[in-house]
Amino acid sequence: MAASPSSAVAGQEVVRKAIRKKSLLPEEWSKTFRYIRRSPLAFTGLVIVIIWILLTILAPHVAPYDPLKQDVKNRLHPPSLQHPLGTDQLGRDILSRIIYGGRISLPVGFLVVSLAMVIGTILGALAGYLGRAMDTILMRITDMVMAFPGIILAMAIAAALGPGLEKSTLAIVIVWWPNYARIVRSLVLSVRENEYVTAARSLGCREGRILLKTVLPNCIAPAIVMATTDLGNAILTFSGLSFLGLGAVPPAPEWGTMVASGILVFDQWWVSAFPGLAILSIVMGFNFLGDGLRDALDPRLRRSI
Repeated sequence: MAASPSSAVAGQEVVRKAIRKKSLLPEEWSKTFRYIRRSPLAFTGLVIVIIWILLTILAPHVAPYDPLKQDVKNRLHPPSLQHPLGTDQLGRDILSRIIYGGRISLPVGFLVVSLAMVIGTILGALAGYLGRAMDTILMRITDMVMAFPGIILAMAIAAALGPGLEKSTLAIVIVWWPNYARIVRSLVLSVRENEYVTAARSLGCREGRILLKTVLPNCIAPAIVMATTDLGNAILTFSGLSFLGLGAVPPAPEWGTMVASGILVFDQWWVSAFPGLAILSIVMGFNFLGDGLRDALDPRLRRSI
């Protein structure tokens, strides 16, 4: 006996409701933001990140001096009212250079994490959903990349490509996409066995639509949490490459390069100390925010707290 059109429509509605319950809906995000507001560490991290983003956007209006302007008469000037964070070997204002340095480090961090997350999510989803040969090939490539320490491999790739923003960014992306591929693959393997995925397939939905509309929305939350934490790590790694001369090229006001320049005048502590504190603050901010997102998106932990 064939099913009536009304029963088919009812079945589709049941599947849609099941999918909506499993997906990360706007209500879930509102609960997440409420949790972050109530969590001291997560809220502190959010405030730090917002402050740095605003300073980066408003750098021409906030920075007291031109970050590239040299003043030999005021070289290595200690912190004072005229220069709150002092000056470097060429008389450039360190506070202005730190503020403008955010225009290099923050965009690079966001670009690295975005590219790594997109590439890793696509490859991990294909490996987990299609399985068999696709899974074997992609995971063996992932294992090859992850077999090397991340910073060492990034240094090797950056050294082979040469110094520069684009080349160091590419080196970090190559190192980091396997992390997202691994976590997304494991989530897809779990989600694809759920009943609502089977129901969607039985209703005639195409495999590509099931993957994009049903499976991936239920796997994206852990990847977002990981990306938030990785933003700080990406900035730290990029600063490390710049410190070694493999990232931003002087006279660009980049934090890692500024720390490296302070080694030559180690007794003038402010030259490297304040750029190092800038790196520390933004990394801590993203780590606090990432930990808060992880806790907020875990319903059991959120209820217990």
